[in-house]
Amino acid sequence: MFQKILHFVRVLYSISFNLGIILIVIIIGLEIFVGINIFFKTIQNEVPYYGFHIALIISFGASIFLGMTGRYLRYLYDKFPILAPIVTIIYVTFFGVELALKILNLWAQYAILGKSFAILLAVLAFCLVRLALSIWYKFFPIES
Repeated sequence: MFQKILHFVRVLYSISFNLGIILIVIIIGLEIFVGINIFFKTIQNEVPYYGFHIALIISFGASIFLGMTGRYLRYLYDKFPILAPIVTIIYVTFFGVELALKILNLWAQYAILGKSFAILLAVLAFCLVRLALSIWYKFFPIES
């Protein structure tokens, strides 16, 4: 009887946790497109953008990692194997966009960097994050 109750609690926790992960993935997936749009608006209007705090970005990543590695939490990833690489790609792209916006804010808010140098560094940072993701999937392909 205790095992059935424990199993029910694990299933209930897994469902609620995975619904939260789905919500996080939707939020950061939409934020990628919003962030790219804001990147160009920041350049045009020279007004800083206050994106996600770094602690929130790290907590999103930690939640996704726990969902992928937890024994009772990875039900969705076992059911749909392509979901893990898709979520990883979305999260890393989100991280790259937020990093580029943080670099751009060094110019727009604090005037630490020049405008053209900040734009160059922001684009370079985003490209390096995407390049690292491409290299990762070259050595560890999705189908493996």
